[in-house]
Amino acid sequence: MNGITIQPTKMYIAFHHKQAFTGFHPSKSKLRLDFGVKISELEDPKKIARGVRHGNWSAVTITEPNEIPYALSLIRQAYESS
Repeated sequence: MNGITIQPTKMYIAFHHKQAFTGFHPSKSKLRLDFGVKISELEDPKKIARGVRHGNWSAVTITEPNEIPYALSLIRQAYESS
C-alpha cells in the first residue's frame, strides 16, 4: 500500500491515497471504521457494514479482536477503490 497519507485529528485518524479511503474512530470499548465506498459496492458477506454520509460511505464497528481480519479485508477494498 504505497502512497498512503495518515492524517490524525482529535476525533479520528484519516487515511488517504488518491482520496480519503478509511477513517478510524477509536473509543474506549470499540473502533468504528468508515470506508470511502458505497455500501452497494462493498463486498461484505457478513453484512456488518452500514451506509453512512448519505450513502457515499460505509462503516463497521469493531468490538472484538477477532473481527480485525475481516475489517482489514474491507479496508483493502476501500483502498483499492480510491
